Amino acid sequence: MRRLRWQRQLRAHEARLRWIANRRQSRRPPPLPAALKTAWLRHVDQEHPRWQPGHEGWRLAAHALIQFFDASVAAEPHPCALPSRAADLVWHVWLEADPDGLAAWQRSHYGRVIPHREHAPGQDTGEALAHCLVRACRAERRWPVWGTLPLLFRVDGLLRTPEGWAYTRRADETILHRDLDALGRTHPGFWRHDELRPAMLLGFGLIGVTEAGDLRRREQDRQDGGSGSSCGSSGGDAGCVGDGGCGSSCGSSCGSGCGS
Repeated sequence: MRRLRWQRQLRAHEARLRWIANRRQSRRPPPLPAALKTAWLRHVDQEHPRWQPGHEGWRLAAHALIQFFDASVAAEPHPCALPSRAADLVWHVWLEADPDGLAAWQRSHYGRVIPHREHAPGQDTGEALAHCLVRACRAERRWPVWGTLPLLFRVDGLLRTPEGWAYTRRADETILHRDLDALGRTHPGFWRHDELRPAMLLGFGLIGVTEAGDLRRREQDRQDGGSGSSCGSSGGDAGCVGDGGCGSSCGSSCGSGCGS
């Protein structure tokens, strides 16, 4: 069942990419080298033998990494935080196996090399994560303030990536993530990302007033129809909610380990 779900998600994502490319009349990025897939699957088999993402998992992780590269270039000169362990693993394997090939691939599509930066423990990556969210949503032609999250934010939860981050958007449009353990199982507590609320995205200059107000209109429509609750104000307590006290939303677990 899990692999069938991956296949459906992969087909849906690739169909969306074709639709977007046709509408924009833009060229697709060059395919990742076949040797990289082999190296990634070998690394996964050695480090996480019970994971077994297979061809579908590789394709989804590769698509997520390309989406991150797209977001990083679109966000310059601002940094982006990478919210996927699966995508980061592809990047790390590529850097180790063929750094010159990686640089050449990036130059052929983006005209420059995208730097790989490790986040220091406890580093506040909130604004960098906000840039990544908005740019990844733009790449998929999705709304940053409501609806389905882009693949880059969903892929770890979808693949149950060991030590990854399972991002979700709740019915009240609040974005949160749960840490995944070494077997890809979710921890009971979750980290709420207040820096990804519409008011904060507006404050960072990533969305406009009209787009930020779209969520408020949707909330008002729900309230008028008596069918839901609003997400509240942009302030409030940030952080981890659940059985294990966790601190701030970008303390010990930022939902991102690397970035550009």
